[in-house]
Amino acid sequence: MIMVTKNLRKRNGGNDMTLEMALQFILFSGIFFIVVAYHNRAITIPDNKTLPTIKLESVRHSFLIAVIILFVLFSFTLQKQKSFSESRVVQWIAQQVGNQATAEELTKGITYDYGKTEVVYYSQEDIRWKNETYGKTDFISETGCGPTSLAMVISTFTNTTITPKQMADWSYENGYCAEGSGSYHTLIENALVSFGLQVEQANRLQGQKIANALSSGDLVIVLMGKGTFTSSGHFIVLTGITEKGEVYVADPKSEQRSQQTYPFGLILSESKGEGLGPFWIIHKK
Repeated sequence: MIMVTKNLRKRNGGNDMTLEMALQFILFSGIFFIVVAYHNRAITIPDNKTLPTIKLESVRHSFLIAVIILFVLFSFTLQKQKSFSESRVVQWIAQQVGNQATAEELTKGITYDYGKTEVVYYSQEDIRWKNETYGKTDFISETGCGPTSLAMVISTFTNTTITPKQMADWSYENGYCAEGSGSYHTLIENALVSFGLQVEQANRLQGQKIANALSSGDLVIVLMGKGTFTSSGHFIVLTGITEKGEVYVADPKSEQRSQQTYPFGLILSESKGEGLGPFWIIHKK
């Protein structure tokens, strides 16, 4: 089932930066008025008369300093916003390039070494938990691909039995269950780290990195898009790769698909290249 990105700051980055700039402007304006008020203050003397302490030239001087400070700080904020915007543009361009690349283009120049890790396989359709709830209304058989994929990886690399139901409950209790649509993307990395595993994200343009990880015995969780494995979005586990670039998978939704290999280019091209991931490399201890 498709995963939903739980990262509002990333999704609404432009709005966050505009708000931040406005708040900083208000702060700097406040500092400016405080400085001016301070330099124009009057001191009360014993006979209840006031004695101006700053002459006009001094007031002009302090006013000029305050304006300069305000201008410098505001310019810094604008530059920060510009850098942030440019960074988002670069990320967007890279994502579009990856989304439009073909399987052949994505695998061009990649070399392969054999590697395969035997995993503890779990199926969402297992009668022991297929009808168990994930969240308040969903069922593991329908939307539990994320927790089930995690259960496979964690059980394999920690030598501790973690079932899909246990992982689904952990996800829900920690706020990663997206009712009606699966799980939030942040579930994958945060769950793996919580269980003591080392993980790093990769995208479809980093094929050699992913292939090397599989050859060395690492596991990879990937979010697949419409195609061979799903009509919307679905998590599977990559467990190995051959010298010819055929990938072994553990598909939590299908034992049959888990008994086949798939071209690495197909995995890259059908991966759901949006938001976080869509590849998470989990290093064996």
